[in-house]
Amino acid sequence: DILVMADAAQRFDTQTIPQLVAALEDSRFGAVSGALELGRDGGTSPVDLYWRLEKWLRYNEPLIHSSVDVTGAVYATRRALWTELPAGTLLDDVYVPMSLVLRGHRVAFSYAAKARDVRTFDSKAEGARKTRTLTGVMQLLGLLPAIKSGSNPIRAQFVMHKLARLTTPLWLAIAAMAMFGIALLAAVRFPTGSAIAGVVLALVFSGIPALRRRAARIRSEEHTS
Repeated sequence: DILVMADAAQRFDTQTIPQLVAALEDSRFGAVSGALELGRDGGTSPVDLYWRLEKWLRYNEPLIHSSVDVTGAVYATRRALWTELPAGTLLDDVYVPMSLVLRGHRVAFSYAAKARDVRTFDSKAEGARKTRTLTGVMQLLGLLPAIKSGSNPIRAQFVMHKLARLTTPLWLAIAAMAMFGIALLAAVRFPTGSAIAGVVLALVFSGIPALRRRAARIRSEEHTS
């Protein structure tokens, strides 16, 4: 009666499937997502921080109505609600839950249903994955046009969680230009204070492992060139 979805690279805890099944005892929910654990717990890399925020969003969205997506590596849905995926679908882990939502069901999230992935993911690999994800989101607008209409009870969540990400490069560019402008004005008006701030920022930069490794790679590339 319950279909459990998994990827090939992860491993489930012994309680993962029981927790997924237990969550679907609530008839309001047509699917439930588990939690993907990447690398070691408590990591501080940008990828680790991103996934912690992503899981927090997926946990809290059902408190309002429904989660927008599921984790493809660990989720379950009712067999009676399963429909065939359109050929070429990039994001089945968004198509499935959103098609359920459009049919009046909800999607839950369980921290207790864990899939563990011991592989290490760097920012470059995560960037490539996100590019595919954002492309798949645009594809979904054609596969499920009702997502954009008022018949979608979580249209606002979908727009903020998925579509708004497409504008991230623009906001990052604006933030970078604003910071550069502020730094330039500060350097002109407060040269001594700017020098102190520069030293402080350098210390902070060197104290963050991910930034320190990035700086080391840049220096290495400059030396080799």
